[in-house]
Amino acid sequence: MVHRSHRILVVVDDIARDVQKVNDVLDMENMPPASPSAVHDGHLTLAFETQADADKLFGILTKDHHMRCKHPHHPTL
Repeated sequence: MVHRSHRILVVVDDIARDVQKVNDVLDMENMPPASPSAVHDGHLTLAFETQADADKLFGILTKDHHMRCKHPHHPTL
């Protein structure tokens, strides 16, 4: 089992729409999809094997797709 300890939280307003948007990005980056069951308290938790992957997805989601994310190494947006 791969340990994924690098996380970002994506703020979701509409679970179906927002999880699909995230999964479209993950698919383009050849990363496994997120599950709607990973949404808790209005946040989708994404876990990555490396900090570089987490940083890359954080940048894509916030800059290219204007999604609100929380990341341990960046201020809350």
